[in-house]
Amino acid sequence: YKEEDESSPYAWLPFTAAMLPKIHYTKINITFVEKFGPVFATEGESATLSATMTLDPNLANLQPEAQWYRDDTRLFDSKWVKIETGRGYTTITLPNLFKDDEGLYTLRMVTKGGTAEHSAFVSVADGPPPVPSAPGAPMDIKIHDANRDYVIVSWKPPNTTTEGPIIGYFVDKCEVGTENWTQCNDHPIKICKYPVSGLFEGHSYYFRVRAVNSRGISKPSRMSDPIAALDPTEFERLHAKKLGGKLDVVSYHDEEEAEGKPAGAPSGVYASETDRTYVVLSWKAPAYFGKAPMWYYIEKAMANTEAWQRVNTKVPIRSPRYAVFDLAEGKQYKFRVLSANMYGTSEPSKPTGLIETLELKGVPSAPGQVIATRETDTSVLIQWAPPKEPNNLIGYYIDQCVKGSKDWTSANHKPHKNTKYVLNQLQTIHDAVLQLLVIVNVT
Repeated sequence: YKEEDESSPYAWLPFTAAMLPKIHYTKINITFVEKFGPVFATEGESATLSATMTLDPNLANLQPEAQWYRDDTRLFDSKWVKIETGRGYTTITLPNLFKDDEGLYTLRMVTKGGTAEHSAFVSVADGPPPVPSAPGAPMDIKIHDANRDYVIVSWKPPNTTTEGPIIGYFVDKCEVGTENWTQCNDHPIKICKYPVSGLFEGHSYYFRVRAVNSRGISKPSRMSDPIAALDPTEFERLHAKKLGGKLDVVSYHDEEEAEGKPAGAPSGVYASETDRTYVVLSWKAPAYFGKAPMWYYIEKAMANTEAWQRVNTKVPIRSPRYAVFDLAEGKQYKFRVLSANMYGTSEPSKPTGLIETLELKGVPSAPGQVIATRETDTSVLIQWAPPKEPNNLIGYYIDQCVKGSKDWTSANHKPHKNTKYVLNQLQTIHDAVLQLLVIVNVT
């Protein structure tokens, strides 16, 4: 050690560093005393999963973290999930069950020395339908591509073991802060994705979906999380200016006067998403410095023609992205965009290349042979090979019936992604016969 000036702030380091104790991480041994088992419930009911455990050592300042998962997705406190954890126990409550809640629930107790896990399946069956033989509710509502004017809503179809085939779906919206649900589409749509237009900029909305068959309309799905109708590219146009080196002012480019003039033409029009009956177009907004509001018109034409047809005659488009639907499957279109303000309309943009809408290739082929393996006296593990022609496969439904009966019931009420599944609560293994169904995302 080289002697240091006592006035140096580092003079003490060699001594204190040598005197610091080594840090030892305490390994906590976790033993589950009471563990939750499988739950079989119905939509609208509640369910609680609890576990108690002993900790060794049980130190107040070194408690393990309780993590809850559904099918490998971490769960947190929300409107649909309540988690309570204390010293030696943890509980998760699902206060209002939907089929979205079905799945394998795993409790993971996490410490620095490792983890302790326990899992059990929660089954959520369809509740009574609004009318006899109406389908079950759709599930897994997702919101995509939110913008000033529209959002895209997608979902997964219900099983139809005892009901007639689904004709289509209705999408409903409700503005946050109200209880007024309104139907977005006049006629049932057959695909599991729908662009909702006519939203008010800056307003937030919930969405839900109902399935339709020849007997009636299902209960609504669980509503989506709230989504705001905002243009995500708006923030890219903002920039800060320094005034006098002290004051920051946020503005849209340079506020040059351009009154009395129409806006320039948009550019770079392309299809950001192509589907069977609609195309999502995106483009680059023109440089615009006027204070008058600006909006867009979209025109479409079939391949090899110049018969341009205005798409949005009633709905003003303010964001540089829009879904053009009511298109024919498997046809080629081209599109162009014009900008407009109170002083006039721009020249059209350069048209896109030919864009071909998709065609449904058909449902998946049947899965491979089902193999059943005994688990317990009342449960069985079944495994199967995936279909040779998946055709947009999104999962499997497993149906079961007692041998000699024709009454098939759903073993799972939410699409299952893997090619293995454990069936519980069978009468006895040798009395059960299984049938495997496949569902397809027909978007």
